[in-house]
Amino acid sequence: NVGLHCAFQRRSDAAYAELRRRVAAGAVGAPRSIRCVFRDHPTPAEAFLLGGGGDVYHDLATHDIDFALALARDAFGGGDAVAHAPDEVYAVGSSSTPALAAAAVHDAATVVVTWRQRGGLVATFDLSRSSAYGYDQRCEVFGDSGAALSVENPSAMPLRCADAAGVGTGPRVHSFPERFRGAFERDVAGFVESCRGGGEPLVSRADAVLATLVAEAARRSSELRRPVRLVNAKSSSDPADLALDG
Repeated sequence: NVGLHCAFQRRSDAAYAELRRRVAAGAVGAPRSIRCVFRDHPTPAEAFLLGGGGDVYHDLATHDIDFALALARDAFGGGDAVAHAPDEVYAVGSSSTPALAAAAVHDAATVVVTWRQRGGLVATFDLSRSSAYGYDQRCEVFGDSGAALSVENPSAMPLRCADAAGVGTGPRVHSFPERFRGAFERDVAGFVESCRGGGEPLVSRADAVLATLVAEAARRSSELRRPVRLVNAKSSSDPADLALDG
């Protein structure tokens, strides 16, 4: 048998892992909103976006979608992925150039994912391929206790300047290899450990399938211009059996 090893680097990042641990421990009470910001830097070449690599939903959003799904599962008491799958996904996307618009390629989008059957938890994802100020990756969880936890951006240089012009800080990190270097190292180490027969991946097959399905629901929603629901007509525990109503 050949094993399957899946990974999303948010799961292995120290700050994201600590946020998840604290949310699971009840630091914010029951989560009511999850807000993720993903603004890419540097802006990819238009040829890359047109050549199949530019799907803002599957290439960008899926990372934060997986993390939000993990937070929701923790908040709702664990169990299989399908038991805590969201009900509905709505997305609005846009294209910044005529060529991207003609090819129906979005390089910016807002995605809203809702769990109506779980107290109305809502996750929002603010996505863009074009950040002028460096790589911008943030996540905030707000709960019914009135408390909030967030992962903020590290600076490439921990420098703060205060003068008559105001207060300024150092630049953001350049891109994802710098921001998630430690997470990538831990993912590779986890892969090696799995190959040696020890330990389970942080991301299961079911986790990866569900994140991909929610990302696809967002893509379809942006095309159809309406919400897309996840339907479990077979009452299955396997997310691969879920269907989209659009």
